[in-house]
Amino acid sequence: MNAQKEPQKNTPHRPTIGVLVDSIISGYQTTLWRALQHAAIQHDVNLLCFIGKEIDLQPGLVQQANTIYRLATANTLDGIIMLSGTIVRRIDVAQTEDFINQLRPLPIVSIAMEIEQVPSILLDDHQGIHDIMEHLINTHNCQKIGFIQGPEGHTGSDARFRAYKDALEKHNILFDANLVAKVPEGDVHEQAEAAIKLLYDERKASPEAIVVANDSLA
Repeated sequence: MNAQKEPQKNTPHRPTIGVLVDSIISGYQTTLWRALQHAAIQHDVNLLCFIGKEIDLQPGLVQQANTIYRLATANTLDGIIMLSGTIVRRIDVAQTEDFINQLRPLPIVSIAMEIEQVPSILLDDHQGIHDIMEHLINTHNCQKIGFIQGPEGHTGSDARFRAYKDALEKHNILFDANLVAKVPEGDVHEQAEAAIKLLYDERKASPEAIVVANDSLA
């Protein structure tokens, strides 16, 4: 007598979420990646990390690295979380839309940058810098505060610079453009060094304190 096989039970589908990021070894990205891992365990989902580079449409090795984003498709994923604030900050709205369309029809969530027709989680960049300025002015009596500014056109960077200027205005401190250094393109450590040299060596500004736009520049 042949033994009958027991009917197979349907295994519930375990969602797989793709995370598009330019790094997981920098402070901001590492913290976020760990938080996503923790959430994935809590909600019983798979995470696939696609580590490329910023999208700037320039030919070369960077764009070769970004071919990994083409693997983020509906064949393997159920949705995408994109660190837009670091990935698409150098391209315009139309180019960002083209990149998003390549990821469709997957549902997408953008982090740290608002993208039209994409659910976006934004950081309160203004409040953080404003609190730092309040501390320097009220606790340390600083009046001559330098600022190392991030890339113009980046949502978070622009908000932080506005917070710097708003805090000065609130305390009737005259804004001095000589105390602001815009970082050049390139390696983040070289950017910070160039900004400090500009303030101290070239402009002889000698600020009492310096506020920077992000952790990497610090």
